[in-house]
Amino acid sequence: NYGHGTWFWVTVVYNYVLLTLGIGALIYSIIYLPKHHSSQAKFLILGAITPIIGNILYLLGLSPIQGLDLTPFCLTITAAVYTLTVFRYRLFDIRHVARTAIIENMGDGMLILDENYRVVDINPSAVQLLGISKSIVGKDMLSTLKSHPELVANIINPTKEHVTLSLGANNSPFLDLQVSPVNDSQGNPTGKLVVLRDVTERHLMEKRAFEVAIEQT
Repeated sequence: NYGHGTWFWVTVVYNYVLLTLGIGALIYSIIYLPKHHSSQAKFLILGAITPIIGNILYLLGLSPIQGLDLTPFCLTITAAVYTLTVFRYRLFDIRHVARTAIIENMGDGMLILDENYRVVDINPSAVQLLGISKSIVGKDMLSTLKSHPELVANIINPTKEHVTLSLGANNSPFLDLQVSPVNDSQGNPTGKLVVLRDVTERHLMEKRAFEVAIEQT
């Protein structure tokens, strides 16, 4: 026979605050990270919630056997779920970490759209080049980029592999636009990959060279 003193409940509150923050971070991953990482986060949340349920039943005195803490038994389920996540979604595969780091730090802007032109992912370079917020992830491109109609038109109906365009505002950069289809493992189209490269300096040099050539004729 044993009881729980004041410090036990202090520890319970402290642990549940940490668990809530951790699960909140995983929910953020589901909303804002690419599909592969959001799938990992869903399984991590499932594994985390299972022992929490067992512990809550114990704390409320609702265990099937009076005084039996179900948390260790529920952790067995968590282990099974995490084992599946490691092998099925390669949870600790460094390649995915490296890929994310490269995309987040690349100089070119990258925008991923689904088949309905919703923004699936966007990297910081694209956010800066387009002068928008990363909060557009999950929103409709047609409405979030309506201030750049030429860009939207070329994304929807690309006429060339590479197109150079300006966003239209004063001192706006000239962008090299490349749009590529994204297909699933069966070859069915699932969206588009948009790559934006700042070619302002090259464009200005070509313009200056053209002006000099005109002056010399």
